[in-house]
Amino acid sequence: MVDEQAVEQAIRSLEDRRYAAMLSVNVAELDELLADGLKYVHSSGKADDKATYIGDIASGATVYQALSNTTERVTVIGDVALVFGLVRGQVAAANGPIQLDNSALSVWTKVAGTWRLMAYQPTRLRH
Repeated sequence: MVDEQAVEQAIRSLEDRRYAAMLSVNVAELDELLADGLKYVHSSGKADDKATYIGDIASGATVYQALSNTTERVTVIGDVALVFGLVRGQVAAANGPIQLDNSALSVWTKVAGTWRLMAYQPTRLRH
């Protein structure tokens, strides 16, 4: 039997590692955390796969200058974990500075016994 509380805590830790890797431009850590079939959609609507997402961070085309994430809920369904949360921060991108104030859904899947981020979809919050 799977201990859902332990899985939830592990996923929260992975989310923290991912955001830290984004800020520190830790490409090796991102490569480890992201699934090969990743679909990463930005709040602008731009979509990346694993290679283009990591490539933009590595090249400096996307620079996460500040990030804070709050995980509101983790729902575990077998080998899939859905993470619902809030993301705030500043990004320097090729098309100019971006202020993040988003609700976000992260989808983690267990691949060969290891949790990997398979999909990410933020939505800008309206105030």
